[in-house]
Amino acid sequence: MGGSYSQKRRYDKGYYDCSSFAACLWKKAGYQPAGDTTVEILRKAKEDGRAFTDRSQLLPGDAVVIKGGPPNGYHMGVYIGGGIVRQASSSARKVVDTPLGQFQRPGLVKYVRPKALRTAHDVFETL
Repeated sequence: MGGSYSQKRRYDKGYYDCSSFAACLWKKAGYQPAGDTTVEILRKAKEDGRAFTDRSQLLPGDAVVIKGGPPNGYHMGVYIGGGIVRQASSSARKVVDTPLGQFQRPGLVKYVRPKALRTAHDVFETL
């Protein structure tokens, strides 16, 4: 799934910021995201008990949320398995795959499980 990074054009076809990219993947897997921004998605996941910190629980389709992304201080990508996070990168200006260890720099906030994710395979089919 390709695309260009743009917060300003995040709702236009072919453009994403980090949260709109995750939302697009989740929608294709049958989940309506609980928010429009990384902050909203993380807040709702904490309220619903879907935010966790144990890396061993991480499944394809889960979001990885870290501190340090523009403009709200958070950034997120979607774990696609095999140690890879797919993200709309502001620095690369496009959708890229990043090793989890590089993405998960100091400042990890939480992992977030989509509420209605059917199976990990459903998410792979959307990528």
